Amino acid sequence: MASDYEAITRYNEEQLGKDTASRKSQVNMYSDFSHFVYEILQNADDYDATKVSFTLDEDELVIEHNGIPFKEDNVKAISYFGKSTSRDDLVKTGRFGLGFKSVFAFTATPSIHSGDENFQIYDLYRLAALPKLPNLSTNTTRIVLPFNHIELRPSYVEILVDKEKAFNEILDRLQKLDITTLLFTRNVLEIKWIVRDKEGNQKKGNYLRGDKDQKKINRCDQIRKTEITDGKAPHSYLVYSRPIKWREEDHKPVDIAFYVNKMPSETETIQSSKKPLFVLFPTIVEIHMGFLMNGPFRTPAHRESVSLKDEFNQFLIQEIGDLLCQSMLDIKEKGLLSVSFLNLLPIRMDDFPEDSMFYPIVREVRDALMNEELLPADDGTFVSARSAKLARGAELRKLLSQDQLRALFQSNDGIKWLAEDIPQDRTSDLRLYLMKQLKIEEVRPEKFAELLTD
Repeated sequence: MASDYEAITRYNEEQLGKDTASRKSQVNMYSDFSHFVYEILQNADDYDATKVSFTLDEDELVIEHNGIPFKEDNVKAISYFGKSTSRDDLVKTGRFGLGFKSVFAFTATPSIHSGDENFQIYDLYRLAALPKLPNLSTNTTRIVLPFNHIELRPSYVEILVDKEKAFNEILDRLQKLDITTLLFTRNVLEIKWIVRDKEGNQKKGNYLRGDKDQKKINRCDQIRKTEITDGKAPHSYLVYSRPIKWREEDHKPVDIAFYVNKMPSETETIQSSKKPLFVLFPTIVEIHMGFLMNGPFRTPAHRESVSLKDEFNQFLIQEIGDLLCQSMLDIKEKGLLSVSFLNLLPIRMDDFPEDSMFYPIVREVRDALMNEELLPADDGTFVSARSAKLARGAELRKLLSQDQLRALFQSNDGIKWLAEDIPQDRTSDLRLYLMKQLKIEEVRPEKFAELLTD
């Protein structure tokens, strides 16, 4: 049974007023209105959809997914506006309908067909019943967004967007969807899009994800191997996840993902994959690391940035730092912890001043490398920074065995040379990090001669 759209409209008018022009600041808070594509994907993911499709024509965008059909609470949420108009108010991820408001930046009358609910939204928060679509599956939600600003001239937008601009900006967003769009979704495993321009030309995109080898690696952390294809070549990732509980409330997990590349020799290696911070989907916050990082961060309503001042966000950063250190232990067991892997870590200190958002991760990683056997050694094993030495030149490293090295430094600890592929250039980020941050001594020929003399 459909909701009472007239009653919902009356309630919205009583609570929000009849002057929709006063809502301009909320409609226009998105610097990029096409970001709503991610909002649609997040809402579909929250409601258990496994497939989402976008069909873009010159005068409208049609979205379909197979998530849980709309109920009255969803109708109320998607048609209601919060009272705040502040661009910087923090919100929780997954709040139904919040990001949907950005569609009004290019459409005046979005319509939704889902289960028993068939309605159009007009004047921002007023509803009108629509006929049920005869050929729509009962488990399919269809959202239709016509590009009709110029015809209807809504009072609640600052700049009217014509059909051509709406088409081009949404096309650009769809084309920017990539493999990583599916990396952290909990339910959505397939995204399709098709674009038809006025000349009849078509463009298509299709992303499909498969997970395997899902298991726990300790009491709470989980790992999965994920393969995503774009119809051409598969892309593989190791994804580590940790469920989050904050003040007795459960939240979506934090995740980190490493890109795994299979070499022609069939050997797998972890390679750099640089993206901004994810809050399910990309923000504009650069993390300056060679892996992907995701969490249910509280963001401003436009979802583009993340505030460090928020206590919950600070907690998530701490959890990600610990998860990263735990993942390094597992990566070591898998035989994937190499010198090149170290370059993916937060080692370029100019990117991480002590008051920066990600500095707690820098501290966690530094402590782990200092105390755990996570640095590749010259003999093919691993060593902690406390027991490592850097050789200045290959000849010196070859001259002394591990036993001789311990005798030279009169140490009972398992002192080892670091691996030979550590860069010799003292200006390299990795060598600077090892020497300055981890306090690993560089043994030069003159130091060696001095020790022998002593």
